[in-house]
Amino acid sequence: MRMEGNGTRKAMTRFLRLLPAMVIGGER
Repeated sequence: MRMEGNGTRKAMTRFLRLLPAMVIGGER
């Protein structure tokens, strides 16, 4: 797993934002 400053940050933010939506979607 390569760490690339900005790209990694963006991916993490995106992932963290999508995760709750996926969890909520899975619950309902």
